[in-house]
Amino acid sequence: MPIPPPPDRWVTDSVGFLSPGARAALDAHLEASARSTGNQVVVWIGDSTGDTPTEDWTVRAFERWRVGQKGLDNGLVLFVFAGDRKARVEVGYGLED
Repeated sequence: MPIPPPPDRWVTDSVGFLSPGARAALDAHLEASARSTGNQVVVWIGDSTGDTPTEDWTVRAFERWRVGQKGLDNGLVLFVFAGDRKARVEVGYGLED
């Protein structure tokens, strides 16, 4: 499965995993958190990575999307693949501690 373009919101749910209200509330919470802490946390929900191993796909997406502030590397993405029944977290070096 190809890597999609970087998300334009804090929560992307391309499969309807979350209710619209839950998605909007989580998006607002993550946006407020980014404003107050500077750390960027993104939730991306899709169906499957296809034939690509989950770890490979998420690492490539995280690198392409450049989540976090330049120089601080303070981003985190929670990937959920509903069809694969898998989830994975990718964390920038600035948030590893």
